[in-house]
Amino acid sequence: MNRRVLGAWPIALALAGVSTATVSSITTTGTIVAEDVCANLVVTIAPDGSNRHQLASLGDLNRLADVSVGVTPRFALIIGRADPADSTSPSALYAVDLSGSAASVRLDAPVPAADAALFPGATRVAWVRDYADPPTTNHDDLWLADVVFDASGHPAALANATFLVDLRTLGSPADTVASGPAFGMPVVDPDGSRLAVTIWDDLWVLELGSDGRSVAHASNITRTRDRAEWYPAWAPSGSPAGDAIAYSGGPYSHFGSLIGMALRDIDVFVTPSTGGIQRQVTTKQNRGPAGDERAHPAWSPDGRWLVFHAQGRSARGKRSSPCEGLVNYDLFQIPWDGSSKAANITNTAGTSVELRPAWAP
Repeated sequence: MNRRVLGAWPIALALAGVSTATVSSITTTGTIVAEDVCANLVVTIAPDGSNRHQLASLGDLNRLADVSVGVTPRFALIIGRADPADSTSPSALYAVDLSGSAASVRLDAPVPAADAALFPGATRVAWVRDYADPPTTNHDDLWLADVVFDASGHPAALANATFLVDLRTLGSPADTVASGPAFGMPVVDPDGSRLAVTIWDDLWVLELGSDGRSVAHASNITRTRDRAEWYPAWAPSGSPAGDAIAYSGGPYSHFGSLIGMALRDIDVFVTPSTGGIQRQVTTKQNRGPAGDERAHPAWSPDGRWLVFHAQGRSARGKRSSPCEGLVNYDLFQIPWDGSSKAANITNTAGTSVELRPAWAP
């Protein structure tokens, strides 16, 4: 049965409108980490858009997967090339210190990673096998491994890698009308006992068994035949949203014989981890300067704010090197309940293109 989608949070907000957020009124807690696809780097940014710093380059592939929570020193989990100098080498997981005071460390895994997520305290990592890794025919299997730290507290290696489940065996194509449905994008809950993933364009919650290395129960929490839900983000403990998952999604559209998602229709939503009403956070009333494709939300450490990427107002303007030909994306911050307008915190107008943010404490 399809879940009902609400276009706003409390009715009073929808009727009375929302307040206007400015950069000076947003939270400044923690550090935002994101990809700058112009420079092909991962960068750290203060939540107000200041103090921008570049992290080490890992060759032609620098895809942000997650950031550590509950561990010092802080680090980002980045997917790069196994050999950064070889653009044909398979993908690999790297731990990259956020302060820049330590060298990047490759965390060798038995199979390459397409998406990955850290457990609380960075004790373990979950990842989905890279679908571009030949000659495999099973591209959507989920793996777990322990993270081993060195004497200084930096990640040093992975151990006890375990195949968890083939995501394609959960659900079926009949559950969706999309062509080329999405899989993966794992995220871990605050106590490390559940994972949320996208399977056949729906959100699923996988409850781990008592051994922590098996799936005891899997549930589809959205079941929306006419919509897609991607990029889940689990609310941290203490969030006023409760035990909730933010994600980006929207309705399918027909493009001739193809079925897909129009960028203008992608918004940020929040739903209870057990499923139920999907509550729309970004709306026509509170998007502010955020353009099309309001996607890839990440929670602030206190669970009161969300950061997401979207096309900026100057999305298709002239670009200077190295951004020629790229659509401009900026990072935006909004209260988790959508009670004030989204604020553009990067506003780089095409001099850089920020995507896929994460939020480190």
